Amino acid sequence: MQTLLERMTWPEAKAALERGVAVVIPVGSTEQHGHHLPLSTDTINVYALARLAAERSGQAVVTPPVAFGTAHNHMHFPGTITLQLDTLKALLVDVAASLIHHGFHRLLLLNGHGGNISAVGAAAEQIREAFPQCRLGVIGDACLATRAKGEAVVTEAVATLCAVLAELAA
Repeated sequence: MQTLLERMTWPEAKAALERGVAVVIPVGSTEQHGHHLPLSTDTINVYALARLAAERSGQAVVTPPVAFGTAHNHMHFPGTITLQLDTLKALLVDVAASLIHHGFHRLLLLNGHGGNISAVGAAAEQIREAFPQCRLGVIGDACLATRAKGEAVVTEAVATLCAVLAELAA
């Protein structure tokens, strides 16, 4: 079963909708991680966690990752791209509204960058107020616990995400 929304045709997305799957919205960032890691490290990590959890759970599809976040404190590093908190919040609300419009009512905002926590929280609050029929889960910084801690922690993080997806599906 295809789990990546961007690789689905619209009939495949409709079939996923009819199965009642949750939709994971991974939120990353484009900012420095030292001299040795790419600017998209947070986005790569959160997207990988989302994909693994969707594949293992069989209960979710994953949107394309939001690759930009609030990273003002990294602007002195060339290549960093930052958004205003209200811009990121509006983007997440619009993504959720689009999915809800189509009938997806189980969403998970999966944040992979600490600088996004406030915007993700504010977006979640607005989504819950605007769409009370939506079951919304939020994980504030999914990658924080997995950084530089090895495969066992990643496995645990994926298991936790699978449990959250099961709860959203219930």
